[in-house]
Formats: sequence, C-alpha cells, structure tokens
Amino acid sequence: MALSVADWDEVGDSADDAVPPLRREVREAELLSRCLYWRGERAFSSAAGLVRALSGAEIETAKAACLGALQIIDPQFPPCDFDAWRACLTKGANEPRNFRRAFTLSNCVDRSGMGSVTHRPERFFGCGLDELTESQWLAFYAARTAFQKHHR
Repeated sequence: MALSVADWDEVGDSADDAVPPLRREVREAELLSRCLYWRGERAFSSAAGLVRALSGAEIETAKAACLGALQIIDPQFPPCDFDAWRACLTKGANEPRNFRRAFTLSNCVDRSGMGSVTHRPERFFGCGLDELTESQWLAFYAARTAFQKHHR
C-alpha cells in the first residue's frame, strides 16, 4: 500500500479540474484507488473505476481503513512523526545485522570527477526513481547517515 512520490503528486493533481466543493472527495477517491490491492495488483485502475464499483458505504469503510493505515506506515501522510521515522531507521541502519544492507544502500550513488554525488537509491530497491516511496528515501538517508558515522 505504500505510495510513491509520483503517486502522491498525481493524487494532489487529480482534482485540479474538479469544482472546489468536490476536490477533497476526488482526491480521496484517487488516493483510495492507489491504495487498494487485490492479489498483488491494484484493485482499481482509477478513481472513477472505484466510484463505479463500490457503494458509498464501502468507500467510507475502505477510506477509514486506508487513511488509518497511511497514518501509521507513510511518513508523508499527516500526522506522521517524521523525526521518529528518521530516528528509528537510522538506529536500525546502525545495527550490526543490518549494516551490510545499509552499506550497500548508502553506496547507491554516482560520483563525478568534480566531486559531486548523485543519490541513486532506486538501484537498491529495483524500481524507477519516480516509483520510490518516502519510506525508501528515508531508509536511503538513514543508511547514508550510518555509513558516514562509521567512516569519519
């Protein structure tokens, strides 16, 4: 159910053409259509498909479940405690049993001859850059912090 940065951008843009009183509902339907999965695949390809397939009561039930879960698992979704996420991931990256993975993740970078570094965590996670979730970005920065701490 994790949403990529691109998903969040598309959810935000989804209601731009809607009349102002309906924008929140359109965004919520778009969010739900991206969160609900069946057998490993998105259950609905669009917000319109979700609205056609489910009753109002079913949408409200799904919305309550999804929004509650997002508050727990997605650091981009309010009222998530972003600093607590970062602290927990950094602590985990520093644990000996995780250090090999953290080291590998932290080294997913391109270095230029001029000394610049481009972060490339999508290589570790096996997805496109625009498919990375906020959680994956946080894990990458936690791994970089752990790696830098041990190599000073």
